[in-house]
Amino acid sequence: MKIAGAWFVACSILLAPGLSDAQVRYKDDDGVWHFVNSIDEVPAKYRGAAAGRPVAPGSPSPSPATTDWERKAKEADARRDQEKREDARRREALCTAGVEALAARQGGKFTRYDIRRELGADCEEQTLATLKDATKYLEICADRYARTTTGMDPNRRMTKAEVLAAAGPECRAFVEWVWHSIQEDRQK
Repeated sequence: MKIAGAWFVACSILLAPGLSDAQVRYKDDDGVWHFVNSIDEVPAKYRGAAAGRPVAPGSPSPSPATTDWERKAKEADARRDQEKREDARRREALCTAGVEALAARQGGKFTRYDIRRELGADCEEQTLATLKDATKYLEICADRYARTTTGMDPNRRMTKAEVLAAAGPECRAFVEWVWHSIQEDRQK
């Protein structure tokens, strides 16, 4: 066992001089080598056999192996996070398609319980969140539209551009829908 330890130290000195000069290393009872930045980080019972010098405060870690491992771990985390986002987008698209199919089958009328029964609790939750967001959007845009037209001379007709400017760009779809509905009513 002493030969293996000596061999490791010799290889460390020859192959990674920066590592042997810049970190304190010690071997635990299980034979596992540990690298730390200071002798203070070495457990008391291993301090006598620890070797190397402490890393200067504020200096970067000299271990290319550790840096490579950290880089690979960060890349793996980034890939995993990207896969999660893509999976969430796929599930969202499947849920939306499922809700649209359900609405088409039932003539546009369905309940949250129909969604839960046919598409699952996750899709029900996603649909409710989407509906809450849509309701808030409609409330905001309807309020802006009402403020634009309140107190206006009933004989004056606003242009579509005026209504769009007053409601704001985020309410464009709402204004388009209202404008289209008004134009259809006028043609009847």
